[in-house]
Parts: sequence; structure tokens; C-alpha cells
Amino acid sequence: MDWDKTLEQLNHRVTVPIAVERWGGAPDSLRYVRTGVNAVFRFQRNNTGCYLRIAHDGLIDSRKVTSVLRFLSHLWREGAAVCEPIASVDGQLMESISIDGETESLPSDGNWMATVTREVAGTPLGWDLTELAAFEAWGRCLGSLHDASRSYTSHPEDAFGTSGIHAHRENWKRTRQRINDFDHLALQEYAELDAWYESLPIADDHPEFGLLHGDSKPHNVIWDGRSVTAIDFDEPRWGWFVEDVARSLVEYWWKDQRHLFRDSFLRGYRSVREFSEFWEKCIPFVMRRWALDYYLEWNPYPSPEAIAEADREDTLRPGDFAWHVRKRFVNSLQWD
Repeated sequence: MDWDKTLEQLNHRVTVPIAVERWGGAPDSLRYVRTGVNAVFRFQRNNTGCYLRIAHDGLIDSRKVTSVLRFLSHLWREGAAVCEPIASVDGQLMESISIDGETESLPSDGNWMATVTREVAGTPLGWDLTELAAFEAWGRCLGSLHDASRSYTSHPEDAFGTSGIHAHRENWKRTRQRINDFDHLALQEYAELDAWYESLPIADDHPEFGLLHGDSKPHNVIWDGRSVTAIDFDEPRWGWFVEDVARSLVEYWWKDQRHLFRDSFLRGYRSVREFSEFWEKCIPFVMRRWALDYYLEWNPYPSPEAIAEADREDTLRPGDFAWHVRKRFVNSLQWD
């Protein structure tokens, strides 16, 4: 199924109001917000703001949606700073909505999956954030999430992918297959990251390995001036907790104040749970791995000639992230 075309077929006049009704919401309060992994809407229920997310089971496995809800519900019960999942009138965290013949381009047995979370007061953090108190609060938020994640018990039907450290390591090893043999700088970067990877612990029950938020970026956390709350749990996965920490900070790593941001973030994180000097030193390596994955995904230099031309170019190229990443292959100290 085509992602964009499928979500475009969602009937805002029929399917969406049905979903709102199942949560006892006010139909006249319904407002479209955006479309991404899900179609997102806001509505009022008993004078409380709620966010409705609707996805199609042809795009996302329903097992993944229920897995996320189990994880999010656990985090909420454990007191983590996360958005609250809300059950429908019938007590369901996910409602399936099927309307035969809703469109000609979707099969009649296609199901829309609806979930709801309580609105979090405040505004998303932005890339231009400089307030150190917000970084510290964000660290507390993520620390509380990871602390609660440690007590999560895997369900037999969870769909978060491979859960062990050895599987995580094998997934990294497959990165080498994506690098062209003529891309010597990328190969050098991979070799340095692979050496770091070999330094990591290998015990599957390690306290720094567990279920992550998976996409802890500025727009997925809400700041109310005192505290930060994590939202948008679309991509939980197994990994090292430092991966969430690095993902939180990487978009600020091009700024002169990046060390102040990191120190404030870690101060907040460490007020909730331990984060050793070893893992702090791992943050730049995780950022480099993320950047390498991005670089390989876009594969901007498919030939030796294209690489040679890029490496001769010394002029700043705003917006060309792959070019900037390649420059950092030459000087990895820029990640420190």
C-alpha cells in the first residue's frame, strides 16, 4: 500500500466522527492537526483536550499498535513523564473501525485503528531552544521513562523487533553491506564505530539496555515552563538507553552551546537514574552512528566521481546534511 495515498482515503466526515464518538468526545470540537505516521486530530471530552490518532492496518501491523499501548500504559502507571493513554467508552485502548466500501481504492475489509491520549499542556520544544532549564527537565523526563522501562515485562505478542544485545549488534554489522567499497571515508567511519561497538557490554540483562522511546526529538516532547512530557510513541524499539539520550541532543550538536545543553540534560537525567561517565563518552559515537545511517539512507554519492567532486567542494552548502556529515568523517572531533 502507498502510505500517503492510503491516509488520504480516510473519510474525515464518517470514520473520524465515529472514532470520536467511541471515546465520548464532543463532535463539534473535532479539529484536524496533521498527517504523518497517523492522521492526528484534537477533540474535547468532558472539557478535557484529547488527541486522536488514526492509522490503517494495511500500513501498520495492529500488533505494533497494541504493543505500543501496552508499553505506554506501563510507563504511565509507573509514573514516567509520558502522555496518558485514554480508553474508549467500552474500555478499549484501541478501537478498530471498518466501513465496507468507504473508498474505491481501499479493500472493504481494511480497518482503521484509532487510539487516544490526553492532551499535555505546553508547547513542543524547538530546534532554536536555548533555555537550560528545559534541557534539564527533558533529561528528567527521559530518565523517568528509562527507569520505568526497566520494569516492563515483554508480552508474547509484542512487535518491537529483536530484543537482545546480540541481535542489536548483528543489525549494526549489516551496516557495512550498505557502504560502497569506493567510499573510503565512510568505510573509515564505520571501522571506528565498529571498534567502539566492540567495547560495549554483551549481557542481555544489562541495566542500560531496554525499550526506548525511539524518536526522542524536540517536537516529540512538551514543555510547560517547569516540566517536560514525552509524546508520540510511534517507534519504541530495543536498544541502549544512551541512544535515546543522543537522539535528544543530536539536533543541537551544531550549536556553540551544545556542551551546556548536554550538561543540563544529563543533570536532569542523573537526578532520576544513574548515567555513568562511560555512557556519557558513548554519546558522540551514537550520534556518529545515527549520522552514518542517515548518510547511507540518502546515498548522495553513487560513484567515485561524485565523491571526488563533493570532496573538492569547500563552499558551505546549507541544507545538504549528507555533505556536512561527510565533512565530519574527516574530523570526528566535531562530535565531541
